[in-house]
Amino acid sequence: MSGKEHDKEGQENFDFVIIGAGVSGLAAAMYGARLGLKTLCLGYSHGSEMPIGGVITTTNIVENYPGFIRLSGPELAEKIREHAESYELVTIREEKIEHVLRKEGVFEIIGESHTLGNIITKELWNDSDVTISGYNLKHPQTANVSLLIETSKKDPKKVLLETLATLKKRQTEFKTQFHKVVK
Repeated sequence: MSGKEHDKEGQENFDFVIIGAGVSGLAAAMYGARLGLKTLCLGYSHGSEMPIGGVITTTNIVENYPGFIRLSGPELAEKIREHAESYELVTIREEKIEHVLRKEGVFEIIGESHTLGNIITKELWNDSDVTISGYNLKHPQTANVSLLIETSKKDPKKVLLETLATLKKRQTEFKTQFHKVVK
């Protein structure tokens, strides 16, 4: 996708939207663009940090960032922003997200950590019908995983159930092999 593409209502379309324009968000925008994705990176200040650049902008001196001997947080953030903006497919905006709504394809797994989310997401990538898969934790100290699955044709719930069955089969095979080796 290149140039400005709009939907019927005149809204600009993006392939990849990043909420958070700190150092990690800007780096993700660069990776998205390198993959050929038209990318939107949105930043908002929740306190003293700058909306574009994030928490690093509150740091007076940065001496441990690869490639730079010594600079201020705002200087580092500006260099990273300039790098991200050097990609034609990257758009960076100072904008607050008020609400995100997903109607289907999001599954909550209660009582599990990021390890399970990571394993399931990796396995989902093997299904050619899966267009997007990812997970997040509501909070690092909780054991609740939100899993996002988008598909081109299949029902996301069916895809998840198939993926879990595949993982269960592999777990059983691994256990059998383990017991053969460790007698």
